[in-house]
Amino acid sequence: LVCYIDNGTYGIVVPDKKGQTDHTLMTTEPNMEAALSRFEAALEQVEASFARLAGARTHDAALMAENDSLRAQQARMEEEMQALRARATELADLNRQAILRMDKAMARIRAVLGGEA
Repeated sequence: LVCYIDNGTYGIVVPDKKGQTDHTLMTTEPNMEAALSRFEAALEQVEASFARLAGARTHDAALMAENDSLRAQQARMEEEMQALRARATELADLNRQAILRMDKAMARIRAVLGGEA
């Protein structure tokens, strides 16, 4: 592909498969200006697409950071839950022991009161 300017006429030479050039694509200045305008519009669309892509990547990175934070928080909460379950089991055991002691004490009191009555 070769572009050239000759006496105010712009030309684009496109070689064919045999290496021969085709001069039928020569254009006048207004056609070239219109082509450049279309090219600039297309380039602006490409730049806008890249800007959106960069914004999306930034948004994705923020979501990933938030996800990591939430996973760390979940891990901390699971550890706390495990500790609370262990404490609840311990308290349930202490409660059972207290109930057994109270039952034994009440049985002794009944025995003493029953023996005096």
